[in-house]
Amino acid sequence: MLVFIFCSLSIGFLVKTDSPFLSLIISPVTLYLGFGFILCSAIATLSKRIHFSYAYDGFSTGALLVWFSYWHQFFKNETPMFYFFPLYFAFVTALVTVIFLKRDDWVDQESLTAMQHFSNFLRFHPITIAALVLISLEMHSHFLLFPTMMTLFIMRYVFTSYLAEHQS
Repeated sequence: MLVFIFCSLSIGFLVKTDSPFLSLIISPVTLYLGFGFILCSAIATLSKRIHFSYAYDGFSTGALLVWFSYWHQFFKNETPMFYFFPLYFAFVTALVTVIFLKRDDWVDQESLTAMQHFSNFLRFHPITIAALVLISLEMHSHFLLFPTMMTLFIMRYVFTSYLAEHQS
């Protein structure tokens, strides 16, 4: 999810420096670009040729762009969440990816089997979590719901990546 991390850090930098490029990210073009990323990632999940990590990355980046441009209608530019949430997303994604995907000695075979059964559990299906992320975009009055759903989506990405890497 390198594109997502890069976009999150870029948005955090632009907000912190009060850059003139910030008006481009707030524009409706960015909103449509974000929806385009989400639509392309939905199409990518249907294709067996495209690796699932591109779909996760595209969806996360699209949701971030939609969130940033859409929520600026309801909150002031100086609101701290526009700086902290993107940095939080970048930090959590990088940290969890490094900690869990680069450590092979933590999980034994029984735990891996249990993780595979848990992965098939319907409530934590990636489509369900993606739908919750999209619903949380509309619920701007509950401003902590979006980062919570995005964190759950990031955790699902790491979980899926770990299982795909260790399929036997």
